[in-house]
Amino acid sequence: MLYDNSCILQMLQFENMKKVDEVIELIKNDCPLAARFFMNGMKKYCAEIGLTHIQGGVLLYLLQGEQHFSQTEVSGYIGANASAISRMLDDLEESGLVKRELNEDNRREHVVVLTDIGKAKALALDREITKLYAKMFEDLTEKEFDTIKDIFGKIKRSIA
Repeated sequence: MLYDNSCILQMLQFENMKKVDEVIELIKNDCPLAARFFMNGMKKYCAEIGLTHIQGGVLLYLLQGEQHFSQTEVSGYIGANASAISRMLDDLEESGLVKRELNEDNRREHVVVLTDIGKAKALALDREITKLYAKMFEDLTEKEFDTIKDIFGKIKRSIA
């Protein structure tokens, strides 16, 4: 996932983005309350731009890096069966957000590519997600932030 570092740094007043990324990972994986806050915010914003949160997740997944992803990879990421992903990609393609192209390396496979419109929506969604994370941390001092990171690290180790 991409993060608007300047937005987070400004809102959180931290100089080390690595700390933010580490705690974001901990919260995403280890804190159901934060996960619900995040998911509700994502659903709300996706609905405002005419997407389901799963479609938004697909756009964000496709935004990761320069490579294109196969329909099978998208299906594995979302955890849905191939026919459900195919229908969702049909909808996204009809909306002009993605396109499917023949994989030049494997002509039996199609890759899914963001269109310019799809990339713009994905970037806007990514900025909103960054704001959600910033909202979770906005009242913390750097010391409190480090303490939370340490606590979640201990919790993760104790349940792993």
